[in-house]
Amino acid sequence: MRIFITLASSSAFFNLYQTQAIYPWLATRYAVEISQAGWLSMASLFGMMLCAPFASKLTYKLPPRKTIIFGIYISITFNACIAISKTLEALFLIRFFQGIILPCILTSGMTIIGQAQCKEKRTKWIGCYVTGTIMGSTLSRFYPAFAIDTMGWQWGFISCAGLLLLALLIMAHEKHVNTITTTTNNDDEKTFYFKQLRHALSDKTLIMIYSIGFGLLFTQSSVFTALGIALSYPPYSKTAGEIGLIYLACLPAIIAVITVPKMYISKNETLLLIILLALLWGSMLLMTKNYYLVIFSVLLFSIATYLLQALTTAMLSQVRKVPVRFASGVYLFFYYGGGALGAICSATLYSAGGWAGVTIAIMMVHALILALLLWLTAAFNKKKPCTISH
Repeated sequence: MRIFITLASSSAFFNLYQTQAIYPWLATRYAVEISQAGWLSMASLFGMMLCAPFASKLTYKLPPRKTIIFGIYISITFNACIAISKTLEALFLIRFFQGIILPCILTSGMTIIGQAQCKEKRTKWIGCYVTGTIMGSTLSRFYPAFAIDTMGWQWGFISCAGLLLLALLIMAHEKHVNTITTTTNNDDEKTFYFKQLRHALSDKTLIMIYSIGFGLLFTQSSVFTALGIALSYPPYSKTAGEIGLIYLACLPAIIAVITVPKMYISKNETLLLIILLALLWGSMLLMTKNYYLVIFSVLLFSIATYLLQALTTAMLSQVRKVPVRFASGVYLFFYYGGGALGAICSATLYSAGGWAGVTIAIMMVHALILALLLWLTAAFNKKKPCTISH
């Protein structure tokens, strides 16, 4: 089961950031400015944001395993389509439809995690799920850049499709997965969609999770979009392969995610949230014109953001007021809405104000989210004195 969950999230995230390190190629192939190519990071995120609230409704009749395998099969086809795309508009549409498929894969993965028979097993599966997101998102930035520089545009993306096919074959032969089915009962499935939505949007704990998720991917998308653009310009002037290589610094975050689960289960999530935000901002302040500091800051930044993702995933998997798959879909709407907005703002603000403009935008979003969290905590404590901890 661990291999299946890891490969499922890896495959989904491998599709997500494929254009974030290949700005030099995009600018050359489609005759656009590098900052204009930055908008492509938004296409798949925007598709995910639109589809996520309806992912549970689209897939509730299918077992999670079949949904995941079918979704990856479609993703393979989209990677082959990218290889033969001729215009920037066509590429944007392909990336958009890639984004529509991914929430179905991810919410099905969350459904499997929510079926864990005990807290210990759920914790291990969350570690596998987030490990997969780290591996997939890192490869998503690194491998296409490396493959295109080595084999050219067409064969580079065909090889991307080949990697997904390999993952699909392994997952299709995984044992102990066929018994996984949806755990939502018939009454849940018949519940009117907007009634479920009302429950999902009225729970204060869920609203806190949505807010953190929105800010998390807004920040990550803003930073990595701006960083990819910055590394394409002087004084760096890096090739796509060299830019992709920098994102390998995200991989040590896997060690942190695997070794830290007991912390966010046994300790107060609020304390961990403060520590991770401090690490996140410290890493952003290190992203200066020193190339080696950029690499080190990417390492610290990835540890902070992926541990935050593990934290929100753990909290989300314990939701019981609405089905986990439905709550995950609503969460992904805010999560990838933040990512899409972050990519747009970063590409636009970097052109106008450079790194400082991107940093100020992130600071403003964090301030708004902090104010919302404090207000929700105060309102929640009036009814029942407790923390976000579970």
